[in-house]
Amino acid sequence: MSKSYSVLLSLVLVMIAAFAVVAPAAAQSADVAVVTLQVAQGETPEENVQVNVELVCETETAVPLFSCFADITYNPAELTVNSITAGANYGTFTQGDTSTPGVINGLGGVASHTPITAPGNSNVVATINVTPLVDGTVTMTPAADADSEFTELTIYDFDGDFRDTATYTPLNMNVVPDAAPSITSTSPVEGGELAIGETILTFNFSEAMFIDQNETLTFGVTCDSANPSIVSAVPVSPPDTSAFNIGLNSGQLTPGDDCTFSVGTSALIDSADQVLQDTDGTADGTFMLNFSIESLPEIVDVVPASGSTNVDANTDITITTTKQLYAAGTPQLTCGGVGQPYTLAVNSATEYVINPNAALPEGASCTFAIPTAIITDAPSGQGNNLVDGDGTVDGTYNIQFSTGPGPQITSTLPADGTIDVPVGSNMAVTFDALGFAVVAANGPFTFTCDDGSTVQDLSTNLTIILAASPPNTFTLDVDDFLTDATCTLSVPTGYIQDSAGNLLEDDDGNDDGAYTVVFDTEAAAPPLVAAEAGDGPVIESVAPDVPEFDTAD
Repeated sequence: MSKSYSVLLSLVLVMIAAFAVVAPAAAQSADVAVVTLQVAQGETPEENVQVNVELVCETETAVPLFSCFADITYNPAELTVNSITAGANYGTFTQGDTSTPGVINGLGGVASHTPITAPGNSNVVATINVTPLVDGTVTMTPAADADSEFTELTIYDFDGDFRDTATYTPLNMNVVPDAAPSITSTSPVEGGELAIGETILTFNFSEAMFIDQNETLTFGVTCDSANPSIVSAVPVSPPDTSAFNIGLNSGQLTPGDDCTFSVGTSALIDSADQVLQDTDGTADGTFMLNFSIESLPEIVDVVPASGSTNVDANTDITITTTKQLYAAGTPQLTCGGVGQPYTLAVNSATEYVINPNAALPEGASCTFAIPTAIITDAPSGQGNNLVDGDGTVDGTYNIQFSTGPGPQITSTLPADGTIDVPVGSNMAVTFDALGFAVVAANGPFTFTCDDGSTVQDLSTNLTIILAASPPNTFTLDVDDFLTDATCTLSVPTGYIQDSAGNLLEDDDGNDDGAYTVVFDTEAAAPPLVAAEAGDGPVIESVAPDVPEFDTAD
């Protein structure tokens, strides 16, 4: 489809009656009036730019009718004069002679007036409808007409941006090629986020847009979970059509979804029939806006994981989230229903660490309960609530786990209370089946033997040998024990832990002491004593019972 548009030039007549002698014509000004028209060759300007032609006429006496005419020249290769129409307040009017290309001869009329002493009262003489044919400077030059009673002629911008009062100043129009219309900005921006609760997409165009009635306008939105329907498409500030709001169905917008809005550009045109540019900078495709729906804040990782068992009683709880969170209250940590004090450490905007002030009870069920109503992604209780474990925002996110008892020594060899232990024995220690017994360090083992007169310190030359099988036994290789002594082995709990990190239980089932084993070594063998006279019969020798033979005949 096509339209016919043009630049409107308004000619304004100012008649000044004076009782003075006609003034001589002034020299042409060196300043050139310039009006910039954003137009395409042969098409419409962005706006109707009006330019005034001021005819200043002076007479020696006041007369009821006064004639003012002008000749206007132009280059017919630069513009085309389409039509000339009369203004108001003229008893007679002539469009002028336009038979010669490039010249308008005798444009003007006769106006009634009353004597005035200064320029300023104006009457529109005529409107000239023209179409620029080239880019760059297009000039229209006014000149005095032989039949006119005026003495000065000035063209100036209708909007009053400049007013050159010199005589016969030409009008230079700077014709700039009109670029194809485009989308200059959107809300949200490309790749941006539509806030939860928001349903409007805004598109700002470089100029007013229209729908080509000969084309079919296609547009829509696709999202991961659903394709929301478009419920409205209206100008932001009607009747201006350079910006539009697109309304989406709020019930079909899912937090966290990625979406794409697309519109076929071929049906959207400007006033010069130029087609809207698509995302590739062409005018034959589809404009696409990619955006996402704001996501709700969620917990994406917890250490220890909810449901974990045999958790070290000295553990911290590390929580990782999708967004920075703000708390309007304090979540509770309990074990066996008893509150456990803690401090909160913020490792980053999305990582939070719960540090219990003391070791948690062993063998207890623990819960870190986060009421989602008090946790938001904006300060002061604003923003969106944390999603709870069920994917809703109306409950509590619970992190549940149980602590395990520490590893226990199930047997020793020799066992506690054993007597007559051979002095050349080593010490073997076996743990329960809670996991591999790890010696965190050789540690300050205490291993002594006391025979009443001497205390033997075996820990100074002690070697720990971990058994390959079973993997929960280790041997203490030590020097020979003293004989007839009481030996004591003390295993400090802080240096033995299982694979879950739980510390060794001591005799009392706590983690703050040591496991103790006590045994006695064998007595020394009695020494051999030499026999003396008077102590009874003494066997001096033993000979086999050999019969005697008489060898003499």
